[in-house]
Amino acid sequence: MTTQTPSNPAEKKTSTWKYIWHHKLVFFLLLLLIAGAGWAGIKILTLKRGFNKEKATITNKFAEETARVFSWAVRGEMLRENKDQVNQYFMNLVKEPGFKKIQLVDISNSTVIVSTDKKDEGSAVSDTSILNATVSRQITNEDYLRTITPVMGLNSRMAVLVIDREIQSTK
Repeated sequence: MTTQTPSNPAEKKTSTWKYIWHHKLVFFLLLLLIAGAGWAGIKILTLKRGFNKEKATITNKFAEETARVFSWAVRGEMLRENKDQVNQYFMNLVKEPGFKKIQLVDISNSTVIVSTDKKDEGSAVSDTSILNATVSRQITNEDYLRTITPVMGLNSRMAVLVIDREIQSTK
């Protein structure tokens, strides 16, 4: 048996469409498979984006709660005038993954009292978002997530706790 191959382009085009029409079920299933894979890819991408947003929200909430509870421990040691213990708390917390730097700022004279970076101790702070903090809040920068939490005395703010954490990649 010999098969003839069309010699001109019009005959080739017709024979291609004939072939596709003759095997329409196979091509329909192939098209269905491609469409399903495309839909699944879009769905996975959408779920990934939603997961990353939710992860960031949970991480930020965790950072804020950690800072709030940590400020209570710092408050207790400040009331006892035990600056060395505050320093020990800072040094132990900064060893945990994700923590970059922790500072305690005295709001009465706008200086850093205790810091994990000893070069910062005694330096002046001019950032009004730190000095005027009355509630715990977060500032996100390109390099870090900063949590600013006031350390409250009995009737007023004693100091402000500043915790810088690394921003984790969401890949």
